[in-house]
Amino acid sequence: MCIQVNAELIHAAGLVASKASVNRPALQNVVVRKRGDEVEVWATDSYVMFRCYQPVSGEQSKLPDEEIRVNYPSVKAAIPKRGVVTLCANHDTDDVSVTTATGSVSVRTLQKTGPYTDDMNKMINDARGGSKRGVQELGLNPDYVQTLWRAMKTAAQAGGLRPTGVRFIPNDDLLPIYLAPVYERRPKNESVRMDCILMPMKL
Repeated sequence: MCIQVNAELIHAAGLVASKASVNRPALQNVVVRKRGDEVEVWATDSYVMFRCYQPVSGEQSKLPDEEIRVNYPSVKAAIPKRGVVTLCANHDTDDVSVTTATGSVSVRTLQKTGPYTDDMNKMINDARGGSKRGVQELGLNPDYVQTLWRAMKTAAQAGGLRPTGVRFIPNDDLLPIYLAPVYERRPKNESVRMDCILMPMKL
């Protein structure tokens, strides 16, 4: 099965994927999932999580749902910075073919495990809901914020957008903090949507 997706979304999620291959190889995965009328791309290193969506178009909308997990360091060089990419998974050989406007390459990268969260949607919704009490003091790792900011800007390029800032929804009890891009003018039709969360620090 194959999934078409904008290259910018894969690179955006790849910025968040784990850099440590020895201890957490599964967290180097970028998950590309076609569900219904959307393609979802996400990754996590367990401290931050980035997820973005884009609507499917044309014949792809008629195809059955599919999930392809790619090890980002393995496919990074094969994926252009911009444009549409087609990922095709061979579940018998654990290969993924990456087809772009300039050609196709096969990469042995498919991993059947992780990244997983027990209930990612619940975690995101809890973070989006924010604190039920007044938040007195919390700390944010600037490297994590910078990583998510770069991922937001990279993904937004697929929709021709330029975020101008980041909106934070604080939480208490060291629960995940929800982040969302802010635009100077809210786009009428968001072709790329994003969810981001990060873990705060106790001060």
